Amino acid sequence: MQEEAKEALSWTKKLVSETGTRLTGTLGCKKAYEIIYQKLKGVCHSVNKQNFIHHRDAFLSITKLMSVSYIIALTSLWFGGFWNYLAAIVMLFISMATIFEFIFYKEFLDVFFKQTESRNIIGKIQPKEEINQTLIFSAHYDSPYVFHYLQNFQKHYILIITITLLFYLLGVFLSIIAAGYQIQSSAPFVYGMPWIVAMAMGLVFIIPYYFFITDEVSPGAGDNLIAVAVLLQLAKHFKDKENTLDNTELIFLITDAEESGLRGARAFVKKYLNDIISRPHFNYNMDSLFSVDHLTFLTTDINGTVKLSNKLTKKSIELAESLGYSACKMNIPFGGGGTDAGEFAKAGIESVSLIAMDTTFKSGSNPYHTRDDHTENIDSEAVLACLQIAHGFACDIDLHQSKIL
Repeated sequence: MQEEAKEALSWTKKLVSETGTRLTGTLGCKKAYEIIYQKLKGVCHSVNKQNFIHHRDAFLSITKLMSVSYIIALTSLWFGGFWNYLAAIVMLFISMATIFEFIFYKEFLDVFFKQTESRNIIGKIQPKEEINQTLIFSAHYDSPYVFHYLQNFQKHYILIITITLLFYLLGVFLSIIAAGYQIQSSAPFVYGMPWIVAMAMGLVFIIPYYFFITDEVSPGAGDNLIAVAVLLQLAKHFKDKENTLDNTELIFLITDAEESGLRGARAFVKKYLNDIISRPHFNYNMDSLFSVDHLTFLTTDINGTVKLSNKLTKKSIELAESLGYSACKMNIPFGGGGTDAGEFAKAGIESVSLIAMDTTFKSGSNPYHTRDDHTENIDSEAVLACLQIAHGFACDIDLHQSKIL
């Protein structure tokens, strides 16, 4: 599969050149949709599109709202008295929004943001014989905003985020305590200077947090266009009559709006849930394929709130090792977000998600969510490994279908 891997990289580079960045809902993303749709039509038995509406900017509004709410709370606590109530209300509301929107990926703030139309692409390859099960390969084609800290302070990314959140939690705590005292006292409650100074020190981290998400959009070659290219190569391979599976239907789901809180995968699962539960379905997701030295299968998703399939993770690691690759498993880091597999797992679908990147950011050179996410920064060996492992997974699922259930 060396040639297929090279072709995947070449196609990815060409598409980035032709479409530029692909923030969902933009012209670049719409152009990429048309190209991918036509490409998939040539390598699948059938291809459909799924239009859906979502609120693109709601998910990533949290960092700005946290910064603004902290400043409002600090100012209110400085004045004290009834202003303490405003501090508590603002901090509690944004804390709830953060928990629901960013940690659990619920659509908590979406009604406050304008709508965006996006598109999923769904290709299918039928098996030689009767369909007994369906394997859904998934990857997203939209690209993300550049993250300021990952672009400029990557080695200290985790430390900076941790300190920022600790100061924010201090603000929440002080706001609640102040409001509680104010309720019990007829006299205005005002904090002593040390507490105000401590919270004011947090502005060093809170103000830059407002600019955590820039207006610049990443090229998104590794996150996640290369995974789309891998899916196209897999479809091309399995459509060939000699390679078509016996009893496993293959779906190649190429989602949009993954970077807006997995909205594309959620729309797909919601629309096709009755079909999905009618017979055994499995989801194999690929995301952020950069380095062969960091082949990792996630055991949890969506900030650790959703469990992925232990059976499929074990099977995937065994397949990787049989091919001569070193792969590991890990819980997705809290605050690390989620992948499309999380939406399938939430619906009760056996799911596994492969990433290939250093999640510690200690090297300082991870192209993830930066303007450097071009094909030059994708390890060709990682592409080959991901292609071979996914191919082996499909064949194994088809061969041992009765043992998986």
